[in-house]
Amino acid sequence: MSIRAEYVNGIFKPLEDVKGAVTGKVYRIAYQELLGLVGKRRILVIDDEVSITHTLKSYLEGTGAYEVRTENEGRRGLAAAREFRPDLILLDILMPDMDGGTLGAQIKADPILQDTLIVFLTALLPKKRAGDKDRIIGGHPFLAKPADPEKVAECIAKHLKDQPSSSNPNEWAGM
Repeated sequence: MSIRAEYVNGIFKPLEDVKGAVTGKVYRIAYQELLGLVGKRRILVIDDEVSITHTLKSYLEGTGAYEVRTENEGRRGLAAAREFRPDLILLDILMPDMDGGTLGAQIKADPILQDTLIVFLTALLPKKRAGDKDRIIGGHPFLAKPADPEKVAECIAKHLKDQPSSSNPNEWAGM
């Protein structure tokens, strides 16, 4: 399928109408193909520490396997997740404006996001106490901060291994 469109000021604008509920997905596929992003897993990092979000974004995108967005305000995390539709969210537990547990519950209560995987990041439990084995908080895996970007990438790969990608158009229902 091809559609005619133009990319203006950061917005992908269709030049023709495509009927049906799948319209947004068609535009998203075309936009991602334009940017070379089809097949990359989508990761949203929500943490109030800019240095952490920057480091994780740089490392993960550097692997070539991920498209990463960041949000440094917990209260804007739900809107960011709705807009970006990530495959996995790395979510800080302690943030000044909204705690990660509350935000995680909001994400899981959202019908669009309820199946999104969440991995918590926490400084509450030192790395020595957390160990290298999988740890769970509220049914979600967590990593102790400061988290080594390589370990974060390993955790993401492990948890996304059997999950369909939100950026692979062949895995979207109705396509």
